[in-house]
This record gives sequence, structure tokens and C-alpha cells, in this order.
Amino acid sequence: MQASSAPRSRATARAASRQPGLADRAGALHPLWERAVAAHRRGEWGAAAVAFERIGRDAPDDALVALNHAHALHRQGRDAEALAALQRCLSLPAQEPLARLLAGDVMLRALGERPAGAYLDALGDAPWIDVEVLAAFASSLKKELRVREAVEVAMRALARKPDHSGLHRLLMFCMRDLGLRDEAVECARTVLALDPDDLEVLLHMVFDQREACDWQNAEGTLARITELAARPDEGRRSLVPTFSLLSLDVDARLVRRLAERAAAYLTPRQPLLPPVARGTRRAGPVRVGFVSYDFREHPVAQLLVESLERIDRSRCEVHLYSTSLDDGGPLRRRLAAAVPGFVDLAQATVSQAVHRIRDDGIDVLVDLMGYTRGSRLELFAHRPAPVQATYLGYPGTSGARFIDYLIGDPVVTPLDAADQFTEQVAQMRGCLLPGTRFRPRPHAMRRSDVGLPDDAFVLAALHPPYKIVPNVFDLWCDVLRRVPSAVLWLKAVNEPMVVRLRQEALRRGVDPSRLVWSRRVPYADYISQFALADVFVDTWPYNAHTTAADALWAGLPLLALRGHTFASRVSASLLTSAGLDDWICDDLEAYRDRLLELAADPAPLSAARARLAACRDEGPLFDSAAHAEALVELFERLHARWLDGEPPAPLAAATGFGPNA
Repeated sequence: MQASSAPRSRATARAASRQPGLADRAGALHPLWERAVAAHRRGEWGAAAVAFERIGRDAPDDALVALNHAHALHRQGRDAEALAALQRCLSLPAQEPLARLLAGDVMLRALGERPAGAYLDALGDAPWIDVEVLAAFASSLKKELRVREAVEVAMRALARKPDHSGLHRLLMFCMRDLGLRDEAVECARTVLALDPDDLEVLLHMVFDQREACDWQNAEGTLARITELAARPDEGRRSLVPTFSLLSLDVDARLVRRLAERAAAYLTPRQPLLPPVARGTRRAGPVRVGFVSYDFREHPVAQLLVESLERIDRSRCEVHLYSTSLDDGGPLRRRLAAAVPGFVDLAQATVSQAVHRIRDDGIDVLVDLMGYTRGSRLELFAHRPAPVQATYLGYPGTSGARFIDYLIGDPVVTPLDAADQFTEQVAQMRGCLLPGTRFRPRPHAMRRSDVGLPDDAFVLAALHPPYKIVPNVFDLWCDVLRRVPSAVLWLKAVNEPMVVRLRQEALRRGVDPSRLVWSRRVPYADYISQFALADVFVDTWPYNAHTTAADALWAGLPLLALRGHTFASRVSASLLTSAGLDDWICDDLEAYRDRLLELAADPAPLSAARARLAACRDEGPLFDSAAHAEALVELFERLHARWLDGEPPAPLAAATGFGPNA
């Protein structure tokens, strides 16, 4: 959606609502106002600009007229004139708040290739360029990915008003985009000092702290999150970042409540489309659409592509709706070749996207994102398809009443956990993670290639840092203290996490040199290096998912701790599919004891490696054909229920589960 679309729609709505007031003041202008508003609504920007300019001559004190005139000029690309109209609007005593938002967009386009700071210097100290105009300009710059310039403009605005929480909020998001996690945390702390009840910022701050393994006051912060989440919404509508909660030890019902709040933020007052009538359904196989930002070089695409290639087209017609720009990579081309319909919606408005999906006659529309980066869950709020589900990309509930089903399996989403989800649970046969032999075959590597000691007992913990929480690290360090030959192999995602985990190890009585750091390597080496470790140690309450499947593919045994949430049971599902149920633990003591036993007697490791080597070519874990069949079977069941007029309901897996299913 273009940056100016929000001001355009709101300004138009406000214009229509103000018609009687203008008529009372100047009755002769009433017909012209009608024509101006009608032209505005039709997008006839030239006619609208002429009409609003004419009205403005007779009503020079009406800020709404000046705002609509500026907007019509902006839509034509006449930004110098639009800026002049906005200056008039912003100089009036009764200003229109939307004028400041529009000013940000107009200034951005007038900026061109010039640096933002130089552009502001050229504009001078005009009184209409107040703090809110600067804030709008900075926000527009960030939307256009000119993040460093957005920071500069925001800092200029803060020099005028240091306690502007919105600007500190904007700086937090800019610092996140720049990868400056510690700086983002400091910006968030400033926002919370000004507005202690801002739960959205608090959750962003916690996630950024976890990304840098900054655990200071972790218990106090968790208590504060629980307190704020338990409060009524009280009109503070915001897109609560529920993904931040998945790696925290919080009640699943609290996560559901906040997901419902996020979904309410995305739900429109008036859907763009009427419900789909059953009698209008076209004949043929069930039509399934997947919506994702990750149809590119990304783990979701890597997992799914082989299953898509193996779907029986006589039973299921697949359309992929991509919301990200084309990265030009081979995986995107392979995805496009795998399905009858590949549609680029990266630049589409909500209206264009939902109408395209409806026109394609999609029966089951599947979201692969949830509340992750690039999500377009708002498309689903308009009900472009009669059956809507979420799958794979987000291990939790959407909280959305416009999503009918959450696709899981008997291990990750047992039916007795239904109260964790607003959706109905639909269990597929086998493991929900796509079985795929897409990965390269492991090749021989030496421990010295990656800095591992040859004679060590290697615990592989190659997780993103936000999944490593204090009690997980406590247990790992306990094992290191008890097993002198053990080392912990971690992924060096950023320098702050490296520094902090070394400090945390020292606090727990472990020499920091026993932490070995993996660096970024080519994909084939990334897969192959797993085999250098002795055991992959999982995290909780957010397990390894794709990384766990990568480790098992390479033949590295995985020790999992099964939890009580979707995110904490994926590793258990993978192990069940691999026939390694005995590698699943249900409490910390059993987990610690099993690790110590493996360090003392490696025989079970060798047996598990042999089973995994066989699993690579046989068995259900990496069988993309079986996974494709399970997906199609489930989609047909979901579609059949709708055709029969039956409401969404919990669906148990159609057949048995496990290596012999």
C-alpha cells in the first residue's frame, strides 16, 4: 500500500462528514463541495484539486478544504503546490491533524535523492514545520527504508521536544532495523519511562534483550508483562507483538488473550467482500492458496517446496500469493514452477489482494506467517476464501475469529489443548513440519574446521539467541560443570550475545573458553557441521524447529524437552516421526540425567545415528510425498465440511501417527 493511502482515505471520510458545516457558512458552495468530494472519491485528482481550490478562495479559513486540496495535488505529483496548501492548512488556528501526516508523505516525495537534513535546512525554520510534522516526515522516511535519515530527522524533532514518546518509539524501530539491539532497548526504556503501560513497546524491548541474551531483571519484566496483559484493553489498540511471548514462560491463555487483541487491531469495521456462496463454487479439485512473505530464500520456502512439487494436481490446485519483493533467487523460481498459480502481491493494496484471491476461486486460504515479519494477516480479515487456516510459519494461535483452523498434528496440537487456540485444531497425519529431502547430503568435515576440540563431548546449541533463556542456560552449564570434557557449541548471531553468554557462564562457574562459537558458513557446510557434535540440546519453551530437522537430517541425535505449548512440542513431533520417542523428556531432571548418561556412555548416540541415517532415505520424517498426501487429505476434509454446511470443528488426524503410519 502506498504511503499516502491512509491520509487519503481518512481525509476523504472527514471531508464528507464536514459538508453541512461548509454549507451553513456558504450555501452557494454546497454543490461545488459535492462535486469535489465525488471527484476525490473517484480518484479524479485534477478535478478534485480544481474544485477544492475554488472552494478555498471563498473559505480561506477552512483547514479541511486546504487539506483536501493538498491531498489532490499530492496524488498528481504536484508536491510543491501540495506543500504550499499544507502550509496554509497548518497556519490556521483550527488545524486538521491529518495535515501533519500528509506533510510527511509530501515532504518525502519532494525530497527526491537529496539528504533529509539538507532538505530541512533548505526549508528553514518555518513555523509550520513543528515537531509533529517532523515526526511524520521521519515516519515516512522509515517506511521508505531511509532509516538513517529517519533517525536524523527524529533527533532534530526530539531536540525541540525531548519527552515526545512517539519519536522515541520510532527511534526504537529504527534501531531494530539497523540491527542495534542494545540501542533499541534504550529507546524502549525511554518510551516506558514516559508511558509505563505501553505493552507493545515492552514486548519489543524484551525480545531485543533476548536477542542479545540480556537477562537483567528477567523475572520482574515477566511479571510486568503478565500484569499489563491481564488488564482490559481500555482502547489502547495496537498490534501487540505476540511472537515475543513464545519464548517466555507465560501461561498459554495469556498468549491467546494478547493474540486476540492483535487480531482485533487487524479486523476492519466493514469487510471488503461478502461471504462466499456455496452455489458459486467452481467444479474441479480443491483450490488452496498459501499467503507468505517468505516465498524466497527462507526456511519456510525450503521446507515447503518439495511437498508443493509432489501435490496431486488432480485433487488439489495450489496458488501461492507472495507478499515480498522478488529476490531473484533459484528457490523462488522453483516455487513458481511448482504450482499452477504464483501471484506477486508485494505492491498490492489490501483491496487488490483480497479481490484477486476471491477472483481465483480459492476454497482454502492458508496463512504461513502469523505475527512474524512481513505478515499480511489483515487480508484474511476480509474473508476472501470460505475456509481460512494458519500453518507452519507461526507456532501459536492467531487469536483471529476470521481464521477457522490451526493446522498441527497430534503431538504439537493435542485436542485437549484446544483452549490455547481461538481456531479449531486440524491435525494432519504425520509431523506438521514438511518432510523434505531438499537439504544437501552431509559431507565429511573435521572438528578443527569449525574450531571444535577433537576430544570433547560436544553439546550443539545452534539456536537463535532469543530462544536461549536463563533456566536453559543454567542446565547446560550444570552439565558442563559435571562433565569436564564437555563444550557448548553456540551460534554467534551478534557480538552482544557472545559477550553476555561468556559472562553468564563465568557467573555459573564455567570457564567461558568452553563455549565454542559457530560462524556463518555456506548452506552445505551448515548442514554438514551438525554431524561433528555428539548431541543437539534443545531449548524451551520455544524448541528448535527447522534447525532441529536440519540436525536430524545430518544424523545428529536430538534431546528434546516436551512442553505444554505448540512452540514447545515441535521437536517432540519430529522425534516421534523419526521413531526416536525415547529421546523425548518431560521434565528438567530427566533431561539433565539423560545428558549425563550420554556423556558417560555414548552407545545410545551411535544407535540413534544409525537410525537417523536410515531415516534419511526411508521412513516418514523426510518423506515429502507422504507429507503432500497428508496436506491434500486435510484440505479436502476442510473443504468438504464447508460444502456440507458444517461449521469449523476440531479434526483429529485421519490415521495413525508415527513411523509406521
